[in-house]
Amino acid sequence: MLNLIRMNNYRVRHMTCMYVLVIIICLFAVFSVSTISAAVEEMASGEYEEYDGMVDAMIAGYNDAAIEDGNEEGVINIGIDAEENGDAYKEGYELGQEVSMNFGIVSNQPIQPDGTVSSYLAYYYEDISSGLLLMFLTIAVVLFYNREQNSGFIKNISSKLTSRTSIFFSKFVTMGIYMLVIMLITAVSEYFALWIYYDGNLTFGINVLDDFVPKFCVQLLLHIAFLSGVIMVTTVTKSSTMGITIGILAITGFSDFIVLIIKVLLDFDMSKYLIRCNIASVNLNSGSEVVNHALLVGIITIIVYNVIGCTWFAKRDIA
Repeated sequence: MLNLIRMNNYRVRHMTCMYVLVIIICLFAVFSVSTISAAVEEMASGEYEEYDGMVDAMIAGYNDAAIEDGNEEGVINIGIDAEENGDAYKEGYELGQEVSMNFGIVSNQPIQPDGTVSSYLAYYYEDISSGLLLMFLTIAVVLFYNREQNSGFIKNISSKLTSRTSIFFSKFVTMGIYMLVIMLITAVSEYFALWIYYDGNLTFGINVLDDFVPKFCVQLLLHIAFLSGVIMVTTVTKSSTMGITIGILAITGFSDFIVLIIKVLLDFDMSKYLIRCNIASVNLNSGSEVVNHALLVGIITIIVYNVIGCTWFAKRDIA
């Protein structure tokens, strides 16, 4: 197993497309920082509305409904008053969905009225949870997994090993390592881009470190879970196009159509079990209930996707 992991790491380091993706990710990190000035202008003109994840959207949705009903004092704190105000929570959730649901990738930049970001860690966390990095990782995973299939290398290595499970799992571990490296590179790129943008006057965010570390670990787990699904689709279909297409469509929110249909037909909210929705819901202000739910969904999803993918890979004909 260790030899397979080392071999896969060697292959990753010598794939040109991986370095191209790293460069593109760094450029997007710089581009993300460059959009701060536009957001500040929107804030100054009163056109910029920032919702810190689904929770604030639900609160905003309920408050809007309360005001429309003539209740000017109708303010609710989701997570504290949710059990005591079940109807309000449901109403806020439904209206909040209208506020927050959109297609594409959105990053809620934590910009303060004076034009500065609240902290580097908060800014970096918002970019991670937006799904932008996940889109690039999806492309990298598919290219890596199907590279050996297209070159015929998988035939040679599978004939010399008794366990295809070790082949599949070693690639999964390798891409997990690659994901961590990419996240580190993104973190460094954004830090220096922000540091240059603010002429060195940048708050790192020690005050949010206690919230950042555990929730960042949950985000790592959810990213791994999502990539496990992409790996499963790529393995089952043997198609790079299918894996990339389904992955990007899921990231950009087109799965919401399926969620809406299921909710209308079966009165069942599937969104809380989707990786993308859990990635968006876990923010620095999330309570333990939201974090624990996302953690459980991530663990179960990783197990299910990898069992299916590994079983399929072990039983299929390698051609």
